[in-house]
Amino acid sequence: MGILKDVFAPIYENHFFGIYDTAYKPIFSKLYENGGYEKMGYIFILIPLILLGLFYFVWRYPYGKIWHWAVWMGIISVFVFISTIGYANKFLADFLLNEESRDFTSHIISQYGFINLFLAFITGFLISILFKPFSKIQMHLPY
Repeated sequence: MGILKDVFAPIYENHFFGIYDTAYKPIFSKLYENGGYEKMGYIFILIPLILLGLFYFVWRYPYGKIWHWAVWMGIISVFVFISTIGYANKFLADFLLNEESRDFTSHIISQYGFINLFLAFITGFLISILFKPFSKIQMHLPY
């Protein structure tokens, strides 16, 4: 661990999203030092990669429509959201038990879920563009 933490940390500590708060530095330090950001980053990359691989290379329905792809992307995004929330709840459980940091921790966990949902949709679209030319059946999707 540690290879990609400097890549993912700016995403999850971004001041644009209003997540980082110096009063709760131990939460962010734990996420950074123990690979929490990396694991959340892998969630929004690997889940779309695997599930879109199934869509483009395993699903053999030759009459797929754009709404099939859109529903699949929605399922992927929701799955990433739930996985991120579950992982972050487990990873930050000690901060959720602390009365002083409970509200802030639960707030950032939901924010991380929404950030990953958004990033999964963007990543999924890019993966779709990559997989589309190699698919024998779904070569006409996403558009």
